[in-house]
Amino acid sequence: MARPEVSLIVSTYRMPGHLRRVLASIAGQSQVDRLEILVTDDGSADETADVVHQFQGTSGLPVTFVTHPHTGFHLTR
Repeated sequence: MARPEVSLIVSTYRMPGHLRRVLASIAGQSQVDRLEILVTDDGSADETADVVHQFQGTSGLPVTFVTHPHTGFHLTR
């Protein structure tokens, strides 16, 4: 894949259903060939990581998942 033109950051915390819909919407766009997706998680203890890993395996898009332990609202860390 060529170097991405756009990096899309998706921030999430304990909303795997919403995340699943956001990722599906991104994959459904017509110009996703020069796009990278960074999913940042504020320490969700649910199936958020599974949603991202499943998307990584099926979308064919470059996806990076970053998380840290939840110790209060620190979404931007």
